[in-house]
Amino acid sequence: MAEISAQTDAGNTVTLVGMGEDEADVDITDASTVSAIEFVESHGRSAVNITVGDMTYEGARLGRGDVIVKDSGGSELGTFVEASPAGQLIARAGWNYFLIERDGVHKPVLCPGCDKCIN
Repeated sequence: MAEISAQTDAGNTVTLVGMGEDEADVDITDASTVSAIEFVESHGRSAVNITVGDMTYEGARLGRGDVIVKDSGGSELGTFVEASPAGQLIARAGWNYFLIERDGVHKPVLCPGCDKCIN
């Protein structure tokens, strides 16, 4: 939610591409219209279920063009992941989270301290 606020506060628009009624884009220009975000995995990719107004949009993939950021002139800045360092951090953290959540820790040696968590 903080990154959506940061983008809209900077005058940018966060767009859910083709996720609206009749596959229309959903533009978020004010983060206060977002009431819920759930971090999920969609087809092996980091995604969100996001509630804007009274509608929930499911499985919007963050790095595949489902969620893009546009500047105040409408020019595309990139996907949510590409548009800022915070977006990149969210994607990396999500990858690691789902790797452990879905697959478990295959090689604890790659994660210092994991042996304390799984023993």
